[in-house]
Amino acid sequence: MRGALAFLTVIPVRARCESPGRSALIAFPFVGLFIGVLWTAVAWSSSLLWGPSVAAAVVLLSDLLVTGGLHIDAVGDVADGLASRRPSEEAVAIMRDAAIGAVGGAALIVVVLLRFAFLTILVSGGQWLSLILVPVTGRAAMVWVLGRTRNSRSPSLASSFTEVARGGEIVVAALIGAITGLVAGGVKGIAAVVLAVIAVEVWTRGFEARFGSMTGDAVGASGIVAEVFVLAVMTASIV
Repeated sequence: MRGALAFLTVIPVRARCESPGRSALIAFPFVGLFIGVLWTAVAWSSSLLWGPSVAAAVVLLSDLLVTGGLHIDAVGDVADGLASRRPSEEAVAIMRDAAIGAVGGAALIVVVLLRFAFLTILVSGGQWLSLILVPVTGRAAMVWVLGRTRNSRSPSLASSFTEVARGGEIVVAALIGAITGLVAGGVKGIAAVVLAVIAVEVWTRGFEARFGSMTGDAVGASGIVAEVFVLAVMTASIV
């Protein structure tokens, strides 16, 4: 659990500098469960005081504080690299640059606005279990990506996870996501998880086709992709 907390949050744990084991990957969805409970608690309490819009903003703030913006930041980095249309190595170098360009900034704004709008709908409808489902699926999707890829462009904590990942972790993460989806929304919740997994699979294959292998930023961005898909499905009025 400490290895998963070290990779997914800014909570100070000694495992941050240790080599991760397979048990850390299995713990990813449980870290998502912890974050989801946090989301629900701050959303419920904030909605009583200020209403759904402020509650959605507070959820985003709490997520930023506990994760350090590690994965939402990856969205901007990846967007800059993709938009550069440079050769593979040069584009990856742009992703690793701490500065975020205009395209990356625009991508972050769009993603944050989408998350805010979807969260507002969930809070307005009192869909508290759906708030838990979102981060659980995001972290389970990251296990899917780490387990499905065997290549990493550079030594990193993400690449360490790919080295220990096996099929069993994918199955466990998928089961946890499916169970959480069933509890949160029945068939609709399961559909949200399935669509999120399909989305990150397409994302992974597309990224590898363009760059040859995954990067830490690409893995982080995959979790955000999965969360947005779950939010979209759980708030859709036609589903």
